[in-house]
Amino acid sequence: MIPYPIKIALRNILSNGLFSLINIIGLTTALTAFLYILLYIKYENSYDTFHKNYDDIYRLRYERSSAEGESVKFASCCPPAAIRIRELYPEVKKIARIFRYRATVIFGDRKFYEERMYFAEPQIFNIFDIEFISGNPSTGISSANCAFISESYSNKYFGQSNPMGQTISVDKEMSFVITGIFRDLPDNSHLNIDILLSWPDLITHYGPDIEGSWGDTGFFTYFILNTGASPEEFEVKLKDLVERDFGEVLRSYKLTCDLKVQPLKEIHLQSHYMQELEVNGNKNTVIILKIVAFFILIIAWVNYINITTARALTRAKQVGLSKISGASRVQLIGQFFIETFLINLASFSLSLFLILILRPLFHNLTGIPSGFNFWEETWFVLTIIWLLISSVMISGIYPVFVITSIKSSKIIQGNYSHSRSGIFVRKALVAFQMLMAISLVTCT
Repeated sequence: MIPYPIKIALRNILSNGLFSLINIIGLTTALTAFLYILLYIKYENSYDTFHKNYDDIYRLRYERSSAEGESVKFASCCPPAAIRIRELYPEVKKIARIFRYRATVIFGDRKFYEERMYFAEPQIFNIFDIEFISGNPSTGISSANCAFISESYSNKYFGQSNPMGQTISVDKEMSFVITGIFRDLPDNSHLNIDILLSWPDLITHYGPDIEGSWGDTGFFTYFILNTGASPEEFEVKLKDLVERDFGEVLRSYKLTCDLKVQPLKEIHLQSHYMQELEVNGNKNTVIILKIVAFFILIIAWVNYINITTARALTRAKQVGLSKISGASRVQLIGQFFIETFLINLASFSLSLFLILILRPLFHNLTGIPSGFNFWEETWFVLTIIWLLISSVMISGIYPVFVITSIKSSKIIQGNYSHSRSGIFVRKALVAFQMLMAISLVTCT
């Protein structure tokens, strides 16, 4: 059985169908846009967070400048840096390198050009969380002519057959035996790997001198610092390392070189250097979208306030009669808040429905994978609850107190009209709403 206050609220909403419909459509549209933008922001900020050591992982970068002031900044690093750091700096708990290798991979009559293939040191598995279906990551890739492949690439090359022990050819120059299979890394990773090749084969392919070349780049170096070690202090120490091992050569070419420590959590949104592994996002875009999302929501709330307060004269008669019948102001406030809650609840329900049915368009537009099941996440449920409470309070508090503050004596005498202060507030809200709308259109 429906409680009496809710029955009254529903009756008032239905009796003012046009105004209620405008409010519901406005709030629904704003909430849908807000939640979609929020989902995009959440996904952009989720990159690499699936690694358990996410906050403690760093990437080592390389920068080089000439005497004329020209500089190049690489996302990768020179190959000997990791070797020397491993030898000299005990504050580095783990360090490993990977090297990207683009080539044609052949198995039987199947031939594919692969761009996410890497030579990798075994220690990389102690830094990143890569789940293995079969094979031993600590030993399998440390031997020559061994390779690990992702689960999806196992299906691509071998179908339902067991790939373990099968041999693939890389550029018809190198052969590798499949010694392990790992699960595909999540899409929200700055490092996407399809095939991992054993590190000894890199040295064989390029020659042993490659590991001593401070002038080369392309070696992506990741490390974890010991608890309490400062990345800023460690970066200062690296200046001494460069000077000791490479300083004389740099001076002969009138160059300077720096090794930079970059937190893993900054790579996707704040890293735009040469040789990036993937196309990264943009932190400024995320910030702007966050502002836009709140602007859209505020415009909808202001719209609700304006429409509701514009009808204050009509509702004033109802309020006056209710007060004469003995209703207290607290009861009236509660009644109006119930109406506001029901309108917001309807808007949220419609918004969630639109989000679900428009998901394919959203994924096509943003490139976010369809497997991003946001509705199963705790943060999404908590956000919906927080938004509903905030929307009811913000959109309802001013109209409710304006309408319930009307004196019944003025209504009886027929002297009620909008106060000057109320008219000024409405005009100010309309001007503010227009300003935000113009700003959004201009920025778009």
